[in-house]
Amino acid sequence: MYAKCGSMEDAWRAFTKMPSHNVVSWNVIILARAKCGLGQKALELVEQMQSECVQPDPVTFVRILNACDSLQALEEDGRAHRQMIEFGCDYNVFIGNSLTDMYAKFGSMEDAWGVFNKMPSQDVVSWNCHDSGIREMWSRAEVIRTISPNATRRCAT
Repeated sequence: MYAKCGSMEDAWRAFTKMPSHNVVSWNVIILARAKCGLGQKALELVEQMQSECVQPDPVTFVRILNACDSLQALEEDGRAHRQMIEFGCDYNVFIGNSLTDMYAKFGSMEDAWGVFNKMPSQDVVSWNCHDSGIREMWSRAEVIRTISPNATRRCAT
């Protein structure tokens, strides 16, 4: 509740006053930090969570991807993906969709396609993530193709 109202200090204070933490409480505070643009802090919380012997679940990994998305950090996402593989939850549909979307956003369509193909099944969200990545890459290529000849002409005069 505090985090939704933009009060991370109060959210953190409430979290630290809890007698114990489980994966749900950790996921809530990790998401709160990620949504407030505190991606690096959210990633640090995941490490703290694990140091307190609370194992991440698929929701935690989606939260990690949210945090990395706010950091625009593909290298952090790659590290998160490796952790997902370690915990064996990298290719369920929920995680697969998030990974496909994340790789597509960063323009790594080969990785997006790899995740998409390894998913045991794809749903509508899977196809939308994949297709929006293709559209985004096509748009970038189209912009470059349109600008490049004009830029060459201007420089030649």
